[in-house]
Amino acid sequence: MLLSSSVVFSVNGKPTLKTFKYLVLPIWWSDEDSSDSSLTMSPTHIQDIYNQNKQYYDDMSWGKMDVTFQVLPQTVFTISSASPTFDATYDAAKAIVDSLGYVEDEDFNGINLVYFTAKTGVFSGAGGWAEVNGRFMWMSYELALDVTRHEIGHNFGHPHHCE
Repeated sequence: MLLSSSVVFSVNGKPTLKTFKYLVLPIWWSDEDSSDSSLTMSPTHIQDIYNQNKQYYDDMSWGKMDVTFQVLPQTVFTISSASPTFDATYDAAKAIVDSLGYVEDEDFNGINLVYFTAKTGVFSGAGGWAEVNGRFMWMSYELALDVTRHEIGHNFGHPHHCE
């Protein structure tokens, strides 16, 4: 999906990001016990990682790009950890955000789903995934600065060098 004019401006005829707000959605898979304290993500840790990312993008753009992150409360997901897919997790995360009353391009520009590694499937390993030139990221918990920064770069149009 293309970004709105509220998010980009033109430099020499090329669109350039000026602001981008992520909603960060930490989840429990539907087959995880949300009362198990070992499966509760630290909102402080999550916010700290994203504050470091905010500072990085501010510094790298000489203060011209504002990337912000709003961490939502950890939520029970409608999908189990048995082979979740990109499309299903995207749709479920979007449904949660919509149900909370958030409006894309008014309240946020992208969603970052944070999860404990799944039992099987694409999300069974640590790390992250992101759409190139997209609005969605998938990150395993515990978050790391280098991995989150790397995935945000994909959303902002940077592919891997071999692509």
